[in-house]
Amino acid sequence: MSKEKAPVTQAIRVLREHQVSYSEHLYKYEEKGGTTVSARELGVDEHGARVS
Repeated sequence: MSKEKAPVTQAIRVLREHQVSYSEHLYKYEEKGGTTVSARELGVDEHGARVS
């Protein structure tokens, strides 16, 4: 089984250039999903509060 690769954005290039530790969290794109979808898929509060 192959692992899906994340797109390499300018932000990723900067993190790599400065040797910043980060992790990738991919999820399926949803048209007009915005922060609601990304928060849901990543398991975080959409407005910044930590989810326990």
